[in-house]
Amino acid sequence: TGFHLFDEEQHLFILEGQKEDAIDVLYKQLPRPQGKNVEILYDSSIRFNERLYVKLGLDLTHIKLCRTLRDIVS
Repeated sequence: TGFHLFDEEQHLFILEGQKEDAIDVLYKQLPRPQGKNVEILYDSSIRFNERLYVKLGLDLTHIKLCRTLRDIVS
């Protein structure tokens, strides 16, 4: 579960899953594009007692921003 936040410049995926389950498999099988501006941040040591995005359903929730994320945070 998780969500996909995007604007005209970038895409940000926030994913959560059970320890040593689909998220670990997904991370290991993700292609690593060469020559593209892609950054994958992953830390399997981060743990939470309860999943935050399970209420959004099994599919990723897609959120399109009207302004760029860069403009919003600056």
